[in-house]
Amino acid sequence: MDPFTLATGITGFLAIALDVGKILSDYISQYKSAPTDAQTLLEEITALSDILKQLVKFLEEEDVKQDFHETSVLCRVIDLCKGKITSLRSTLVKLKKSGGFTDRLRWPFRKQECMDLASTLHHCAQTLQFSLTIANCELLSKTSKEVIAKLSDQRQWMDNLTLSLSNIPGYTAEIRATLLSLLFKIDNMATNVQEIKDTVQSLHQSMDAENMEKLLTWLSPLEPHKRHQAVQASRVKDTGNWLLQSEQFRLWIEDKTNQHQSSQVLGCFGEPGAGKTVIASLVIDYISTTFSSRSPLIRIIFLYCDYRDKKEQTLVHILGSFVKQLTSQCIRAGIQLCGLVQSAYEIAQKDRKPLDLGTGINLLKNLIQELGNTFILIDALDELEERTRIDLLRVIRDIMHLKTTLHIFFTARPHVQEEVNSHLSIEIRTLTIVAHEEDIRTYLVHKIQSDNKDAMNDQLSREILEILPKKAAGMFLIAALHIDMILNELTITKRRAALSNLPPGLDAAYNGTIERMRESPRQFELGMKVLMWIYLAERALKLIELQHALSVEDGAEALDPDNFPSESILLHCCCGLVTVDNETSTVRLVHYTLQEYFNLYKGKYFTDGHSLIARTCLTYLSF
Repeated sequence: MDPFTLATGITGFLAIALDVGKILSDYISQYKSAPTDAQTLLEEITALSDILKQLVKFLEEEDVKQDFHETSVLCRVIDLCKGKITSLRSTLVKLKKSGGFTDRLRWPFRKQECMDLASTLHHCAQTLQFSLTIANCELLSKTSKEVIAKLSDQRQWMDNLTLSLSNIPGYTAEIRATLLSLLFKIDNMATNVQEIKDTVQSLHQSMDAENMEKLLTWLSPLEPHKRHQAVQASRVKDTGNWLLQSEQFRLWIEDKTNQHQSSQVLGCFGEPGAGKTVIASLVIDYISTTFSSRSPLIRIIFLYCDYRDKKEQTLVHILGSFVKQLTSQCIRAGIQLCGLVQSAYEIAQKDRKPLDLGTGINLLKNLIQELGNTFILIDALDELEERTRIDLLRVIRDIMHLKTTLHIFFTARPHVQEEVNSHLSIEIRTLTIVAHEEDIRTYLVHKIQSDNKDAMNDQLSREILEILPKKAAGMFLIAALHIDMILNELTITKRRAALSNLPPGLDAAYNGTIERMRESPRQFELGMKVLMWIYLAERALKLIELQHALSVEDGAEALDPDNFPSESILLHCCCGLVTVDNETSTVRLVHYTLQEYFNLYKGKYFTDGHSLIARTCLTYLSF
């Protein structure tokens, strides 16, 4: 492009930079407690804006004859700098639209983020300042490689000239000083260009990382690795090993031929509360550690199905998540990204379209075909919406026909087994999941040792370890509810009494826990509100969202952060019926069966729940 066109483009960019400066200036002047990071960014943007004004004037008024290709040093720096400023403005404008910079909304950038951005803007400003002479501007119209090569040639020519002149009579100290000064300037310019090149490369790497993050987000919003980390953290060491040592599991995992499609699939069925999700996390970790050390060519993709995420866990999001995981693994392994993924993303971006189902299926099949040796692991298959589950099984059936090594593992309740066989069109390997008494004892020992109340002795501990595994009836969840009932008591006598009066069965255990919550009226009121919000909400709630909702009282005129109940209080009031996923800050009922329990007893619990939620939301909107 010619200098005038370049100047016109910079003028548009300058307007964005000036707008960002105004937003930051208003924020700093309005809040005395504004972070120093905001001031640092303002200073860099102000300096950059001044240089941009000078550069526009220079390009419009000076006799710059060179055209500027998009690969030139100057254009690349301007584009990269523009991207940073535009992104910053987008974040600040969104924050203003959501209510402005109020005490409720924190400064949206981490300190390191601000430091990196300020450093980038500073390097950009230095580069643009360097271009404010005709010679330097024309020099920067070339690529960084060409600029450095040209300066290197000039340096060599000056060295040869200096050597030649030194043999000529009349070569004075003054001439020598002049030549050395020129050499110094050439060296200094070469250093500047090299720094510019390094900066541009660094900025491009940063931009590549940002673009890759956008591509991965486009593929799917699902983040199963976060759910995995949460389940992994709750797993007690040395439990579940029976499955890894079982004959069915060994036959499945060691089958490398896939000559019979039935050998590709292992379905692990278990009743509610048997520990299927924890088993799934164990299998994921086992395969990851066992096979990653043997071969970097084995790929593992997984999904934790969740009844609360049915709206998000659509077929296209699930398949996109599988593609996303394979793509991320390729990047980490240094394998060049599949051209189909990049191409599909670029085509979709032109029309700003999300990933469509046909593209998702095509990408997944091509990646598995290209990469080979893939494990697909799915937990709680029965918790997917029925139509989604059937369509996913059919896609998996089609993938199984590919000429590649494929292993499929899933957990589910028994009632979907016939459906799985039907839509995969095969009789699969099966294995029944039950909570083994030895695993339950290991879990109970862990809970007893973690108990910080001085209300336990060896005799009571032995009684607990003897009675609870038998009462659990192969269900980890019952054992977990029972031990919580016992450990919630404050004396050995009361704990022994709780042990003697444990409710049988899962529904009775839930009912018993809620009755125990009633013992403290204030805690019961808060605990039931927590359960109501989680049970009736249209989607899974974040902890901060729940805290906001619980803090709102009828007649309130403003949000009161001092009325937010803490995480520990919320969990204590619910007596083990609620958990917080630390990786996603999502608040959940302890198990899907508790949702089913509330469904079964709708007339008993939360009869005016929707009305209360509606009043709370209307009050909140009035703040």
